[in-house]
Amino acid sequence: MLAQVPEETAKSFIERVPDIIHAAATNPLGLVALIVLVLGMLAFFLFRNTNAKIKLSALVVVAVCVVMLALVAIHESGKTPPIAACEVSGFVYNEDLTPAVGMQKVRLAYLAASPASSKPVPVATTGPQGNFRFNCSQIKAEAFPIHLRATFSATGGDQSIESDDQLVFGENQDVNLYVSPRAISNHYRLSKEVMRIPSAQLFRRNFVTVTNAATTARFSTNKITVIPRSVRIPNEAVTRLRTTQ
Repeated sequence: MLAQVPEETAKSFIERVPDIIHAAATNPLGLVALIVLVLGMLAFFLFRNTNAKIKLSALVVVAVCVVMLALVAIHESGKTPPIAACEVSGFVYNEDLTPAVGMQKVRLAYLAASPASSKPVPVATTGPQGNFRFNCSQIKAEAFPIHLRATFSATGGDQSIESDDQLVFGENQDVNLYVSPRAISNHYRLSKEVMRIPSAQLFRRNFVTVTNAATTARFSTNKITVIPRSVRIPNEAVTRLRTTQ
């Protein structure tokens, strides 16, 4: 015959019910615990007056169901949210000319914002009209937010310009960079460091600036999300910007 549950144990279990329900709302395994609670209570009231064999059979059935539910919950919790489409395309324009014209053979690369010693990773080279395209869904999630760098050949060697702000890309089909080879050349006469400029100067339009992590869910993924260097956005907020709803 199955042993009776002590009154103190039952009372302690009932007192923990609110904690189990709260955990179920935040964790898949908490949901399993809630299901165990419900099934256990049902089994207790349905089989409390039956013989030991029936009680044991009911216990086995409940245990098997709980194990299966736990395996499903663990499997589902291990899945990562799908990354939204991240096809980036646009043009690099020479703003020293009027009207501005596309610059060919400009090499685009990204750098992870952290750590500061991150190396540039090439993603595209502009065509004859200054056009480019790359799939940023291939960029590792932990690399975001990123800095975008454009490099072109000049007299004396390569010269680069980079977004001073941190960036998060979504489905951006209109990413236009406006660069001034004259200003970049003047910069390199004084310094050999990469020239960094604000996103408002680099892109001019089609971007939105984030200064508060609480508002990140409101921004459309068809715009470039710009995060000023001085602003710290939690990783989960960056992931939310890049994942499908």
